[in-house]
Amino acid sequence: MPADWQVRTIRDCLEAEFPGEWGDAPRHDSASVAPARVGGKPWFVADVLEDEEWLRDPDTKAREKVLRFFAERDRAVDPVDPQGPKGK
Repeated sequence: MPADWQVRTIRDCLEAEFPGEWGDAPRHDSASVAPARVGGKPWFVADVLEDEEWLRDPDTKAREKVLRFFAERDRAVDPVDPQGPKGK
């Protein structure tokens, strides 16, 4: 690898392509940006790991959730095909 090899950033490429367009715009590197802070708890912790029903019998709770989902899905009317599939 040549000694003068260096990584070019997108801005370096754009400045080479469009000289004089940047004026005194500040240059930033990724290290100058502080990471974002996120508050609260993830949904899974609040909805599952701290729910007594999930902790007591997770298999039954999961089965109930799945059966409820399929029942709601089957009751829903498809706006594209309100009569349902041809096989029903």
